Amino acid sequence: MASVFKRKGKGNYIISWVDHNSRRREKSSRTTDKRTAERIAAKLKADAALRREGVLNAGDDRYAEQARRSLDEHVVEFHAYLLAKGNTAKHAGMTRSHVVRVAELCQAEYIKDLTPSAVQRAIASIRSSGRSLRTCNSVQRSVKTFAGWLCQDKRARENLLAHLKAYNDQTDRKRIRHDPTPDELIRLITAAGNGPAVLAMTGVDRAMLYRTAAGTGFRASELGSLTKASFDLEADSPTITVDAAYSKRRRDDVQPIRDDLADLLRSWLTDKPASGPVFNVPEKTAKMLRYDLRAAGIPYRDAAGRVFDFHALRHAYVSAIVNGGATVKTAQELARHSTPTLTIGRYSHARLYDMTAALDALPNLEPQVPDSDGLRATGTCGRQVTAHEDAPVKPQQISQHLGRETVRRSTASSDGSHQDGVSRGEHKPLKSGEKRDATRRNALAGENTPGRIRTPNPRIRSPMLYPVELRAHLREC
Repeated sequence: MASVFKRKGKGNYIISWVDHNSRRREKSSRTTDKRTAERIAAKLKADAALRREGVLNAGDDRYAEQARRSLDEHVVEFHAYLLAKGNTAKHAGMTRSHVVRVAELCQAEYIKDLTPSAVQRAIASIRSSGRSLRTCNSVQRSVKTFAGWLCQDKRARENLLAHLKAYNDQTDRKRIRHDPTPDELIRLITAAGNGPAVLAMTGVDRAMLYRTAAGTGFRASELGSLTKASFDLEADSPTITVDAAYSKRRRDDVQPIRDDLADLLRSWLTDKPASGPVFNVPEKTAKMLRYDLRAAGIPYRDAAGRVFDFHALRHAYVSAIVNGGATVKTAQELARHSTPTLTIGRYSHARLYDMTAALDALPNLEPQVPDSDGLRATGTCGRQVTAHEDAPVKPQQISQHLGRETVRRSTASSDGSHQDGVSRGEHKPLKSGEKRDATRRNALAGENTPGRIRTPNPRIRSPMLYPVELRAHLREC
């Protein structure tokens, strides 16, 4: 039963009705017209009956309620969700700013206004303002994360932005990092160690910071989080640990280091405080690094346009691991990447001499001229090889030829050791070989068996089956 009334006889009409859970509900009709208020009450009563009977889904109320809320309210709660999940304040703030920027370009006030076409136009507008494709992809990821959270938190029925395609940022890389060589790293560390304090960081500390960055692949923020307890230098395999709160992948990263680096760190840590960061990493690491690059005579941007910034030290570490022959899995673990594609594709740089050495595996396509000894060994003896001589010989043909040669040698031996008039009891000389040779000579002359008794068989005339011709060929050699 639904009813309408006014509190103290003034103001808007209040609607009272029983919802689908059999609970008495009241709400303002937001109108002073009684007829309109009664129509709203009838609608609420009918909807409650339909939901009670299962005709309507009770969850539709939640989606309808969330759809009526402004997009700004959802963005504020999304930012709070990122912080509660454990994201850094910097990452959460950047993600929120991306969503707000796209919403402003789309002129979106509610969830329904964030359509795929509107978001794509907004990102295209960011691209046309001069930003790189990598920046556009970062903005797109933030908005897609926001849309996924709306769907996951039952604020939207579906994620309409899930199928947006990212740009191929490899075709438009605005910032390509230089891969420092070992010589450049040594010069940089030496210049920093001999230099004065820069941005409240001494030269010795800067030199050790560069050594540790190049020997672990740690990022600047991770190096700034290290305390004295992070170093385990007395173990058989010395390690440095980055706490999960500061690691990019949000888990404790135990990184092994070389023994020579462990020896240098052991003596350097002796006068460091027991608590607090051991590296006083400035916020503007680029300014600090550029000072030491100038002192070392290393350009910040090389002839190819590649820059030597602080993150280039991490590139040098990963490239050295990959080029040193480590397996893909080992390189991925040491680089602390989620996928091996990122390790091999973006962070490892193949130098020119590395690629040139790999070319030795290619075959030499120059034609090879055989020597005279090789020709004599094959039996050609410098003659032009005919087509039928160059054809492969079957094993059964070779065995037949060897058998005939054995018979002929036996026949020749018998002819030389016996006379025509032999005594009774002695073996008579074998004449079958001579008869067979005569038959084959007739076949070479184009004749068949004597008297042409048998039908000619063209297969018998095959050159590969002529022992006589083959024997003559061997005599020539």
